[in-house]
Amino acid sequence: MGIGDKIYQMMIVTPESITGVEKATEAGEATKAAIEKYPVGGLIYFSKNIVSENQIKNMINNSQSYSKIPLFISVDEEGGRVARLGNADIGFPIIPSMKEIGDSNDIGKASEIGETLGTALKEYGFNLNFAPDSDVVINSASSIGDRSFGSDPQLVGRMVSAEIRAMQSKGVSSCMKHFPGLGSACLLYTSDAADE
Repeated sequence: MGIGDKIYQMMIVTPESITGVEKATEAGEATKAAIEKYPVGGLIYFSKNIVSENQIKNMINNSQSYSKIPLFISVDEEGGRVARLGNADIGFPIIPSMKEIGDSNDIGKASEIGETLGTALKEYGFNLNFAPDSDVVINSASSIGDRSFGSDPQLVGRMVSAEIRAMQSKGVSSCMKHFPGLGSACLLYTSDAADE
């Protein structure tokens, strides 16, 4: 593998970014040509890419078949308000917000969420989930809000760990997010902007 291909393998991109189409909802000859030209490590799908269960499964299967190296096929499926599949009304399990799970103080519920997500995502063809949100809410005005398990770092850590272990047990890798302190950074940015 040449250096260029190695660099492409480190990238996870939207299908639109390599095909040049405005809204990708199928993977055909344009996707095949794009993956041959730009052998990326993976694709990420957003709400605009999801029309139906069969459509997204076919799109994923076709994309995988075009790549010489198996692709990371990813999505943001946290639950609550960040649920590309759950909010698409295509029969994907509806997951509550992580705040609701955190408020329960029940680590088992976080594990159940991981199992549910892992099982469903794997069935659809996804192998990487950009979740859970592992931010700790420091201030109630944070933009992270109900996406976090809460304000107790110990509880958040246990919940995040339980969800990840369960998701990975079903064959779906997890990518925690966000960069440490994003909730605070967003809050500071918003506060600074309000002062101007």
